[in-house]
Amino acid sequence: MTKVSAKAFAAFLEERAAKKDGYIMGATGQAPGRLSSRWFSQYSGRQYEKALYWRAHAERVWDCNGLAEGYYADKTGKRVNVRARDNYAAWCGAKGRGLIPPERRVPGAAVFWGTSAAKITHVAFLTRPVDEARPEGDWHMVEARGVLYGVVNTRLLARRPSWWGWMDRYFEYGDPDEGATLTVTGSSVRLREGPGTSYAIADTVKKGARLVPAVPDSWTPVLRGGRCLWIKSDYVKPDTA
Repeated sequence: MTKVSAKAFAAFLEERAAKKDGYIMGATGQAPGRLSSRWFSQYSGRQYEKALYWRAHAERVWDCNGLAEGYYADKTGKRVNVRARDNYAAWCGAKGRGLIPPERRVPGAAVFWGTSAAKITHVAFLTRPVDEARPEGDWHMVEARGVLYGVVNTRLLARRPSWWGWMDRYFEYGDPDEGATLTVTGSSVRLREGPGTSYAIADTVKKGARLVPAVPDSWTPVLRGGRCLWIKSDYVKPDTA
């Protein structure tokens, strides 16, 4: 599975918001002037007028999950057409209910709205902290919010989404080249689903393998194959170079 950088995705989102891109349901970044009339006739009244505005003035148009789908297609040439609730269900390995935890607030993280996981109706994406010195605090987001809004900048704590996820099926959140890594020191060490030997074994790594750390503990969470797994801290050491 080809993955793309979540950090680069976040930068792309801010660029599209600055361009004042539009919203059309089902769109994944198309030039609106090239779309047939049926894309716009799905709306009526004031919404139809706004859809025609996007047709005349926007460089590209998207729907909420189309931002992620279109970026992935731009980078890989592969198209994945799903709804926001399918993103949460199938794209996100690390995920949960409620406001996204501070330690999961990273560029490109997805946040969702819905009364249940099966009834998620909308998604937005974190781009950067409001205060760079406090990444655990409020974050800027970009979302294709609806035909009346287009692609806009919003804020996490103002919008307060009810679900969150790392889209690690298609996006890479822990690039070893972008930060510190850990080197495996044991000859053959197990990666577990949680911080303890009672958790299921998910993978095995050999001596010398490099892993991306999350937070320090007696068990160290690492990213491998797009999943958050755990390795006994005794068997890894921080890389110094």
